[in-house]
Amino acid sequence: MSDIYENLGSDYDLMINWRKRLDRDLPLIMRFLDRVSGRNVVDAACGTGKLTIALSEAGYQCIGLDISAAMINIARDHARRSESPPRFLTASLGKLTSAPIRSANAVLILGNSLSYLHNDEQLRQCFHQVRRILADNGKSGLLIQNRYYAPGARTPTRIVTRTESDLVFIREHRFMDADMYEMVLSRESDGEIEQLGVDRLRHWEPELLTCTLKNCGFDTIEIFGSLDGSPFSPEKNGDIICWAEKCNAKGIKEDFL
Repeated sequence: MSDIYENLGSDYDLMINWRKRLDRDLPLIMRFLDRVSGRNVVDAACGTGKLTIALSEAGYQCIGLDISAAMINIARDHARRSESPPRFLTASLGKLTSAPIRSANAVLILGNSLSYLHNDEQLRQCFHQVRRILADNGKSGLLIQNRYYAPGARTPTRIVTRTESDLVFIREHRFMDADMYEMVLSRESDGEIEQLGVDRLRHWEPELLTCTLKNCGFDTIEIFGSLDGSPFSPEKNGDIICWAEKCNAKGIKEDFL
């Protein structure tokens, strides 16, 4: 991963209309969380922690993890203004067990974060790590939200986001081959364009996600095209939503932290 998120700093939150996103997505995410046996949630790749804090304020016991120290520091600043502040810790998707988490009921990997894993072994390592931090007792699950590009649409794309503060963010996606693409992020202010970094991302197919999850010990796996549960279509661009459960017979462990 490049220094994009370190370079962005607090401007990261300007790229996203958080009020609109949380109004839309939070109730849908909570519907998935209703499937598990408890309210201990790990938000892996949490960024600046906006979703983590919203879940905490909704009554979940949350921990936010991110590989970027800059994002975690901003998340902690946001949490100081919350009446229900979650914990935020630095950890990558491949080393989730480095965080002191004993028993989670759900793990979230949202916002295209899984694309920062570049090969099959990194994906397997991530899913094994998720399974290790999920509770051994009761029903626990993993929710993934990742970007999907239809085969005929894997061509260069340019996304421009204009903010109320007159900053402009430009994201360019350039496919290198069937699996890998680059994201170039730039910031424009007062007519000057600054390139913040280039990240290489992996395009994950739903069949490979499903197969890898099964091999890593997840036994109930569903694929959707949106957080609202609508069907996935491989013929058009959109999201891959993957829900995978680790089911057990006993009650809930409470030693989350």
